[in-house]
Amino acid sequence: MKDRWKWPVIALGIVIGGLIVWKAIPRSAADTNIKWKFGNQSLNLNVKKDMSDPQALIQKLMSTPFSKAGTLFYLNKDGIYAIDDPSIIPAIQALCPSKKGSEETPLQRQQRLQACLKSVVLKQLRNMASQHEAPFQYIGRQVTIGTPAGTQPAVGYANVCENGGFLGHKIQINDLQNGRTVTVEATGYYTCTGYDVVPDIQLNAQDAIHLYDRPTRKLEKAVAVIL
Repeated sequence: MKDRWKWPVIALGIVIGGLIVWKAIPRSAADTNIKWKFGNQSLNLNVKKDMSDPQALIQKLMSTPFSKAGTLFYLNKDGIYAIDDPSIIPAIQALCPSKKGSEETPLQRQQRLQACLKSVVLKQLRNMASQHEAPFQYIGRQVTIGTPAGTQPAVGYANVCENGGFLGHKIQINDLQNGRTVTVEATGYYTCTGYDVVPDIQLNAQDAIHLYDRPTRKLEKAVAVIL
């Protein structure tokens, strides 16, 4: 009799025990919530929702200031930077290290800048900077304009302050009031001390009338852009 009921009782015990264990364990690992620590703060992640694909995980990691900062910190260690992360600047500069010592042979210079010369990105950045392409284009600057009473520059040319940054450049001058522009070559110069009331740029009277639709007063306002 005992042997007759022995195995059915054992089987029933296994089934009941299995049910108890099944109840105690989460139905699926996908229902699990986990915590990732970032310093003294933690980010709660749901495996099913927040880790369903890489995009969902990235969005979750970037969802709070502390987790975003922590994630970028770890990515920076592997040389991965956000486009607006200021730490990308020293990382780029590190590829083109500064000269050490006062003397350097051409061979030493090539060895020092080997990684810099091989980088396609840095080569393109240098080309963009030399041609003033975005984001290295000249930015407009507010200036004062005048017409000299004596000898004037020729039409299409301008006199500028010697140390004002315009000398030797082609300049587009814009009147913000009427939208008119005039383009001139800055070939002449004069000294600007900062104490004298002199314009940043002097135009020929004809160019000034084209720009303002009237003769200039002593000082006129405009925006100048180096082309």
